[in-house]
Amino acid sequence: MRELRHLSNLRGLTTLDLSFNQIGDMGAEYLSNMHGLTSLDLSSNQIGDEWAMLISTLQNLSFLNLNFNQIGDPGAEPFEHAWSYQLGS
Repeated sequence: MRELRHLSNLRGLTTLDLSFNQIGDMGAEYLSNMHGLTSLDLSSNQIGDEWAMLISTLQNLSFLNLNFNQIGDPGAEPFEHAWSYQLGS
């Protein structure tokens, strides 16, 4: 999923829906620097705990959907105080 590295250059992007793309942890890593995002849907992408913890650094997110990924308690912990999120299996 190296193609995703180009998305990180879109500094003004605020909403991104990449659901059902199977990007996995490697592809998702490219998105962790997109600090302008306010809405991010990464449902059904085979994302695990390690990358889920990185996404918690996106401070401007008001909506995050990580449903149907491989995230357990360690990956969900940083989101326990988030305003609007969806985590599940």
